[in-house]
Amino acid sequence: MRMRRLTMEFQPVFMAGYSLKDHDSSHWERRVRPRAVPQTQATCRTCGFVAEERRLIHADEVWEFSSPPHVALVDVRPLCTRCHEAKDFAQTLVLIAKGARDAKREAEIKRHYCEVNACSEAEFDTDFAAAAATKRALEESYGCNSVPEVDYGDWGRPKDTPRLSSKERELVKAAFEIHGEVFVGERLHRNHSNAVRALQATPLDKRAAILSEIENLLDADDDEDMWPDHECPWDIKMNRE
Repeated sequence: MRMRRLTMEFQPVFMAGYSLKDHDSSHWERRVRPRAVPQTQATCRTCGFVAEERRLIHADEVWEFSSPPHVALVDVRPLCTRCHEAKDFAQTLVLIAKGARDAKREAEIKRHYCEVNACSEAEFDTDFAAAAATKRALEESYGCNSVPEVDYGDWGRPKDTPRLSSKERELVKAAFEIHGEVFVGERLHRNHSNAVRALQATPLDKRAAILSEIENLLDADDDEDMWPDHECPWDIKMNRE
């Protein structure tokens, strides 16, 4: 069999939720995707398609399954939408069945795969069966319900900016529920997701100070009657120049 430029790689079920894109969405959007897919001249690494719109190039995770329970993210590569849907063709078929993709997309992706690899449709079917078999073998080896030990390698979040803990997230959520806005450092955020992303990107020492300030301001809300004209410390913070 000739080496394929474009291969099918189906994700085993035990990896659900461990994709870096799902596991740490803020880091993915701020650091990983921009690193993998440039703002200009975004190009598919496999077929060479150059996109006029960056959204047409996806950041695709490449995983290495060495031995249970170890899993490693070894690359994040730019793939055009057609190469990405061919690589994940089993998922593409699921989306078509659900109506989330046009039924004509199946033939289009098959044709693209065959063109990129200069292979026949019969060879496409053989490659599909092989990819499905590899997926089943991984699920049998690791166990469908296993908890993999995932190493995100160089693509993971730096150690000095770890993800917010559940307690920290609840603190930010509470601030938004009461006031609808939060300061991260000197910048006011009126969008919860943006505030969380900003905190995630803040080094631990500065993050701790910001979260402490938010907590103190929330505590002051309980004593709002102590302040004239309902101007509690949070209002002073929000209205400062």
